[in-house]
Amino acid sequence: MLGAIGNDPAVAAKLAIWERSEAVVRFVAECGRKFEPENTCWVDLLDRLPACSAPKDGVMPHPTRFVAMSGYERGVGKKITTQWQRPQRSAA
Repeated sequence: MLGAIGNDPAVAAKLAIWERSEAVVRFVAECGRKFEPENTCWVDLLDRLPACSAPKDGVMPHPTRFVAMSGYERGVGKKITTQWQRPQRSAA
């Protein structure tokens, strides 16, 4: 949900601070920046969050849980591509 299109990084950062979840939001945003370096939303969000220690090892999911990864593409062969997962509008 943090990476949903239309989210305002300023509002997300403010809510993270209010809810004392800066470490969790920072972790997700750092993963987003790693997998989507061209998406300025992640950088903006990280800039607005205060510095804090990372969550303890094993508390947060592995960063690959936020992306869909392919291992084989027809005509290309073995190639790893990643796509950040976002909530989609319902077709209903």
